[in-house]
Amino acid sequence: MNFIRRITATGMALSLGLTGCQFFRSAPPPAKTDALIKNDSDEKPNAAKLVNYLNREADKIQSIRSRNVSFTVSPQGDNYSLDAKIICDKPRRFSLVGRSALGTEVIAGSNEERFWFWIKRDPSNALFHCSYEDFEKGVDLPFPFQPEWVLEVLGMAPVGSADQFVLEEDTLGKDRILRLTEQITFQGQPAKKVISMYRDNATGNAPQVFERAIYDKSGKLITSAKIKEVHRLRSTSGRGDYPTTVIVPKYIVLDYPAFDTKLTLIIGDPQVNLPTDPSDFTLPRVGAKTVDLGKNGLPTSRKPPPRRDR
Repeated sequence: MNFIRRITATGMALSLGLTGCQFFRSAPPPAKTDALIKNDSDEKPNAAKLVNYLNREADKIQSIRSRNVSFTVSPQGDNYSLDAKIICDKPRRFSLVGRSALGTEVIAGSNEERFWFWIKRDPSNALFHCSYEDFEKGVDLPFPFQPEWVLEVLGMAPVGSADQFVLEEDTLGKDRILRLTEQITFQGQPAKKVISMYRDNATGNAPQVFERAIYDKSGKLITSAKIKEVHRLRSTSGRGDYPTTVIVPKYIVLDYPAFDTKLTLIIGDPQVNLPTDPSDFTLPRVGAKTVDLGKNGLPTSRKPPPRRDR
């Protein structure tokens, strides 16, 4: 993998992972939340109950905002750390700025029409972008990216209807495990998505859904997100003003085997369901040129006006 491909994979790992951030309140809410399954001995899990639970939880979150995200990127055995601020709003809008002691390192974002990223350490100094229309036609991207997948990792996106999934029960050590499997298309190719969760109801900072993964048709892992801890926040619903407990990831490990890259996120101080400004989700002016990945990756400009950091 050459340097540009490597830094591209790293940058997109950052953008994919960081959209999962949120702000942590000083007084945590009670751990009680909607139950996955009642722990009565006569209740049996089924796909409909699990999908309803996932959709119900996703429906509680409209937006996520964070200025307190720390993470470690591990591309091809290297390690470096960045701090970031993010804003994420359904259905596809997010903004990420990642910084180190040397200044801004990564800018990534998305709106309803297109997504983009810029990585300071990329020697091309290019802002890469692509429209969703071109993406859906089968653009050959050098990184795993799908907005709906990102939102699912954050617990923000509905997962669809129960008839799309097959339910399997398993054990992991002493824990009872439930897995929902769905046949999907990922970047124009057949793939399988697996949502793994604990059978018993989680409380405190323990996750209910502990992993989401996508595999290719041969069973090879494309990408996974393992959730180690969560925040449970008191908030108003994304579709109403009634108070509810919202579950959002706190400690996430994202893995991209094809790029030999892992990303570990530790998320603090989340805020959810605050209004967002559309101006936060516009294509930035940064870098020496812009490259439209949907137009054969050819530069579309050379010297955009400098971006003014907020």
